[in-house]
Amino acid sequence: MNLVLIFFVFSAGVEWVLKQKENVKLLTNTKVIDVRKIKDKFLLRYTSGDALLEEKFDYLINAAGFESGFIDKKLGFKRQRMVEFKAAFVCKWEKAKSYYPEIIFHGKRGTKRGMAQFTPYNEGYFQLHGMSKDITLFNDGLFGTKEAHITLPQKYLDKIEKGWSEEEVLIRAQRAIEFFTNFIPRFSMEATPTKVPLFGAQQIPGNNPSLRAAEVSFEKNYARCEIVKVSSALAMVRSIAKKFNLHLTNKQSLKVPKEITQRAMKIAQSRGFPKELGKILYSKNFLL
Repeated sequence: MNLVLIFFVFSAGVEWVLKQKENVKLLTNTKVIDVRKIKDKFLLRYTSGDALLEEKFDYLINAAGFESGFIDKKLGFKRQRMVEFKAAFVCKWEKAKSYYPEIIFHGKRGTKRGMAQFTPYNEGYFQLHGMSKDITLFNDGLFGTKEAHITLPQKYLDKIEKGWSEEEVLIRAQRAIEFFTNFIPRFSMEATPTKVPLFGAQQIPGNNPSLRAAEVSFEKNYARCEIVKVSSALAMVRSIAKKFNLHLTNKQSLKVPKEITQRAMKIAQSRGFPKELGKILYSKNFLL
């Protein structure tokens, strides 16, 4: 069977691979506070732990998610983009008897009959999207700009930085479960919501909120990543490598080291999610 790639596993796998590279320095707990273009180089000021550091780089890849406009603005680049605050919800179906594929039921976005997405995880956990404005979408959750940086309203920044109220999560999660009544009746009757949503502010290149593809745009030795789905990340890497004449090794299928699974489960737990969301579903192989 093919691999169903879970983003916690993807995160742990990338971290594991980078740590094997002698010519890569991976910094976590690090925040860029300023960036400037000086001739043909980029000067970054950043905090790492308690230290304030400054360093020059030949190339800069902007993969800052919904805050990518912050880097653009600092460098004087304009970019038409949209940002949308969205959420998916996690539930537990104790009586699930077998593995399910990921299932998408098509519908008109933003309506009561919007698209429904049913994504399986391990041990009876499922991620649910219901593309209506009382489940996954929000009435005032879509923002656009022709400049560079989009500043989200404080209520959405509070959700991103501080989390949700338990009541709001459970209400929307229960609506998500009920959304599947006409598609998977047993699931809707037997599933129960969990208290942690999967959410964030998603960047959308251009002005079409229905766009589901990722895009990489370039400004000389600068790459701007605008990713909609984590599964698009490898395609973006290949585009950047081609543009900057970087060499990628041939992909190979390897058994997933136990360290990756253990790290993925720790990442899931550290963010308040069930550790089962950090396990690979179906396959024993991980495609690098």
